[in-house]
Amino acid sequence: MRVRRSSFSATLAVMFLATASAAVSAEPQIDPGAWGVTMQGDMADRMSGQMKMMEQELAKLPEAQQQQMRAMLAQQMQHMMGGEQETCITAADLKRGLGGMMADNMDEGDAACKHDIAWKGKVGTVSLKCPDGATGQGTITVDNPRSMVMQMRYKTPDHGEMNNVWKARWLRAACKPER
Repeated sequence: MRVRRSSFSATLAVMFLATASAAVSAEPQIDPGAWGVTMQGDMADRMSGQMKMMEQELAKLPEAQQQQMRAMLAQQMQHMMGGEQETCITAADLKRGLGGMMADNMDEGDAACKHDIAWKGKVGTVSLKCPDGATGQGTITVDNPRSMVMQMRYKTPDHGEMNNVWKARWLRAACKPER
């Protein structure tokens, strides 16, 4: 499990949403539609530091390239620095459940990670173990079909221990068209 790529955060955000939405009767259900996901914690703090270093490198580029790169980076990394990332969860996604939704958003390194979720009412206990030695434990609390929170503690070979909190809120029934 590699933390340095934004795909890891996207994978965790999708895992967060998908975990609460898998179509198993013991799991709380969420509503399909557009969801806003924010992240707080160590990963967001580290990404903020990396963005500062990138800004120094961007300053060396011509103005037009700087603007283009800033727009691209802002869009890709917004949620990792405390901004809200919009994610679409369709009725078909909810039927596929956790495995299908995660598979769509994982690169081959993250796809080897094994996860387990045990539900008790509105709270799911999550464990994650990857072949490279990375591990994670946490909880997902589904407050209602339109609101949930995931708290995770990770230990990775590359970055040591990290603690993160993801909050998701349902935005609307219709998702934005893909570009």
